[in-house]
Amino acid sequence: MTTVSVGRNGRFLTVVLPLLLCTVLAGGTVWARIDGLPFDGSSSGDRNAGRSEAAAPSGTVPHEYGLSQNFPNPFNPSTIIRYAIPLKSHVLLTVHNLLGQVVATVVNQDQEAGFHEVRFDAVNLSSGVYLYRLEAGKFVETRKLTLLK
Repeated sequence: MTTVSVGRNGRFLTVVLPLLLCTVLAGGTVWARIDGLPFDGSSSGDRNAGRSEAAAPSGTVPHEYGLSQNFPNPFNPSTIIRYAIPLKSHVLLTVHNLLGQVVATVVNQDQEAGFHEVRFDAVNLSSGVYLYRLEAGKFVETRKLTLLK
């Protein structure tokens, strides 16, 4: 039996490898797929917290609801959360502590169908594990995120 130790380079490859498996879409733009949702790999550092941005070319509408794992994870102090909604819906994206208490409401508005992303800024939270929950239409999904300061 062989034991493999994953060091810094191994973790780097687990992040970069999905980006290397790209699909070229119309217009020559290269898009990677992370958790089934398109992602162009661009930096979103200048986007405002709570502001949703389309993460796919205009005219692209998902066939089903989806919530991607936040990236990066673990993070400090902010992370990107991507989700897809196939129909215009009221979207509620909340962050909870492990006791189930809401510590942040990231999105609470009606949104058009499409791929969306939002930057979550956790500068006022302490290090730890949190849950983020997306409710849109009858769709509900929860995922885990880790804040390290």
